Amino acid sequence: MLSKKKQGKFLIKTRDKISLQLISFCENQEPENLHKMRVEIKKLRSFIYFLRKLKLLNHYQNAIEPVKNIFKHGGRIRMAQVNLELAKKLRLKTKNFREEQNKIIETELLEFCLIQKSSVKSIKSLFKYILPFLRNIRDKRILDFFKKEIKKSRLKLQTDMNPEEWHSFRKQLKIILHIYHLQEEITAKKISLNSFYLDDLQESIGKWHDKIEAFGLINQKTRSGKLHAKKIIHESDLQKQEITVKANNFIVKSRQLN
Repeated sequence: MLSKKKQGKFLIKTRDKISLQLISFCENQEPENLHKMRVEIKKLRSFIYFLRKLKLLNHYQNAIEPVKNIFKHGGRIRMAQVNLELAKKLRLKTKNFREEQNKIIETELLEFCLIQKSSVKSIKSLFKYILPFLRNIRDKRILDFFKKEIKKSRLKLQTDMNPEEWHSFRKQLKIILHIYHLQEEITAKKISLNSFYLDDLQESIGKWHDKIEAFGLINQKTRSGKLHAKKIIHESDLQKQEITVKANNFIVKSRQLN
């Protein structure tokens, strides 16, 4: 069983981490603070998805909107940082591109941090909204949730997915992992999930997707980026092959190894 008390502790801990990382990022602009904040928001969104699927949470959309905005702002800053890192790695000689990405970071950062206090307040309001909906959740309902989510993931793998669909598949894996790590040990054993395999698979998809997104922009915006096209396409093809091999026989590999 997943107790109401444990869910409440998770929410309070997540609320505090999001607020702390948001404040810290606006003070020092460290990318790691931004990354950690986004990770905690993803955990929160996974939990909300879990409650919705169990029909325990309704009419949450307006309450979560401010947090979604924070996440999107952070995502735009992060993507510009990834673009700059890849440009540096490739030694691209393009002043205009670097200036453009730094301008995105500067603009988004200013807007992001101007609403810092109201963002923290919105986060606290969201958690107050969710708390009254919490209930003790029996193992049967939890097990049913995991069976359905694994099945849904398997069905996606049976289609010819484009990069965005792979990205969506990855988000689904992260939801499964976030909710799995929230369970008590006795329930986790019943779920019998190979979390190491799923985490390795989602991490591989993430690295591949980041490279495709960043390279697409660099190839479009810079002349020197085009010179690296063949090499990066080859690298991304190898990554895709690796992901496909890892995803093969997904149902069997998703089970916990004894």
